[in-house]
Amino acid sequence: MVKSTLSSFIVTCILFIISSLFVTHFTIHKVMNFNHFTYWNYTLGWLFYGMFIVAALDGVSTISWYMLLTFPPIFSSMFVVTFLIRIILYFNDWLLLEDSLFGVGKMELGEIQLGDFILHSAPFIGICIFIIMGGNDVFRRAFLSLVKPHYRGRYYAYMYIIASILLLVYAISFDPRQIYPTPMPFIVKIVIIAILLLISTIIQGVIINMESIVEQNVGKQDLFFNKMEKPRFGIQKT
Repeated sequence: MVKSTLSSFIVTCILFIISSLFVTHFTIHKVMNFNHFTYWNYTLGWLFYGMFIVAALDGVSTISWYMLLTFPPIFSSMFVVTFLIRIILYFNDWLLLEDSLFGVGKMELGEIQLGDFILHSAPFIGICIFIIMGGNDVFRRAFLSLVKPHYRGRYYAYMYIIASILLLVYAISFDPRQIYPTPMPFIVKIVIIAILLLISTIIQGVIINMESIVEQNVGKQDLFFNKMEKPRFGIQKT
């Protein structure tokens, strides 16, 4: 097991435990409501980390295919929820106010805002920690080893389409317009989601190519310093 895979494996074990605690807490207290896509993210994250551990133990080939197929929809769904909920609340802040003291609720508005941020952002924060602690390298190696150069454009399309299908399944199963009401026209919501998915796909492309870009820059710096160290005016170093 390479160093990046080992570090991501350890971090994933921790994230799996944390995700298990979240899912268990939501289930025990009967707040796990799949009408809300947020809870899809918690469940998908829990499954993703658990299956990553199993795949990593099985071998490099298994973990490579697993990352290649499952990471894009997981990352995109968590990314979209984190930022889309901010847009929804901007246009319909009563969703928070109705539970606050202003709406004859029981909590301060600041407490609700903090809790809402943690609830909707925790899955994305978790996947970002996974990426930083070695998941990015596992994903990049899987892409470079399994996706041939002439198929890489199609894989980027796969990133976008598979995440779109996941969101479409949710939209068909439930009615987001009733669950997340906003005054925005329906077509505007679709455009915003499409843009967020595009940004998510671009970020994943950066994750894949980041190390190669860094290596190129390092190579250019080495070339620059090597040129500076060349002897001048025919004077040889002794």
